[in-house]
Order: sequence, then C-alpha cells, then structure tokens
Amino acid sequence: AVPVEDKIPTSDELEMILTATDNSKYKLFFKTLAYTGCRPCEIVRLKLDDIVFKNNCFYVWVAKKRSPIKLPKYFPEILGPELSLWIKSRYNEIKRHDNYVFFNKRNLSNREHITTTQASKVFRASLEKTNLNKFYTIANDLNNPISNEKRKLRNYNLKSLRKYFVSKVYS
Repeated sequence: AVPVEDKIPTSDELEMILTATDNSKYKLFFKTLAYTGCRPCEIVRLKLDDIVFKNNCFYVWVAKKRSPIKLPKYFPEILGPELSLWIKSRYNEIKRHDNYVFFNKRNLSNREHITTTQASKVFRASLEKTNLNKFYTIANDLNNPISNEKRKLRNYNLKSLRKYFVSKVYS
C-alpha cells in the first residue's frame, strides 16, 4: 500500500485561493493562518489588545493544554501593514464587536467573532472558483496517477494553511 501523502498548497496555489476570496476579512484571515501557522480557532478569537505591532507578534490562547496558555505568535513584516490597515479602516466595527479583529458582522451564532465553520465555507467557495477543490493522494507517477484500488480524492481545508506555513519554515 502506498502511504497517503498530505498535499500542501504551493505559493502559487495560495495566491490563487487568496485572489478567489472576495471578502477582504476572510482573505486577511487566510493570509494570517498561512503566514503564522496558527490554528483557525486561535485566530478567530484574536483581539486588538493581543497584537503588538512593534514586535510583529500577537498573543493567542492555546487551548490544546489542560489549562489554556497565552503564547506569542510572530508574523512576517509583509502581514503587518495589511493587518494594521484592516484595523484602522474597521476600528469602530471592531470596537463594537468586543475588540475582535475578525468580527462577525452577521452575528448569527451570537458570537462577536467569525467562526471556523464560516471561514471553512468561504475557503471551500474559493477552492471551487480555482478548481483546487480536489486532488489525488495516491499515485505512482506525478503525470499519470495509477493505483490498483480507486484513487482517493482529498480537499484542501483551513488546516492546509497551517501546513503551508510549516513547509515554508522547513524550506
């Protein structure tokens, strides 16, 4: 049996996904995931007071531990101006939504911030537009995937953006 490989978006594919994302809030959200390696559940809860622009970092609550801890996550300089512009241009709305940077305009979930479910829907819609919504995970040959059993189709998801970050750090 051929081990299942997890495909990671390339820089070009990430750019295609971002270009296909019409909503500027979600575009910035996806960029933040891809450039910081944070989990979606950490970024949806990002508040104004968590960001320290002079250090190019923000603090997130990591809930994977028994008791949540606050950790600094550093972002590349290219993300800083975009994040800053977003905050300056949406400052009043952010304040109205309990200081959540990625505020929930619709507030259907009675949350002041967007949800990972909402972000996933927007991400899948962007994948549909780019035709990046499916890929093969089992192949003998990059040009012509061959396998005895049916080839498995997989999709990118929000976690793929975290994997994108890790692949960039390793390279």
